[in-house]
Amino acid sequence: MKLDEKALGLACAATFAILWLLIGLIVGPMFGSMMNTGGELSHVGYPMMSGGMGFAGGFYSLVICSLIAGITGWLIGIFYNRFSGE
Repeated sequence: MKLDEKALGLACAATFAILWLLIGLIVGPMFGSMMNTGGELSHVGYPMMSGGMGFAGGFYSLVICSLIAGITGWLIGIFYNRFSGE
């Protein structure tokens, strides 16, 4: 079975964007406590990062990470089609 590389790339990008938004909605309101817990678990203090990222940084991160996920899916489709011998 041959994969459509573009469709796989778009599916990966869309899936990543949805998961990123859902996780952001869960973690966003708890950012301070999450940073404190992470700092305690890794024995590192994060007092300077307690302010959060902001909307512009979050949007930029969403776009870049979704683009990387899409390119990764596209490359996986290309390699799959090459290695499957079909």
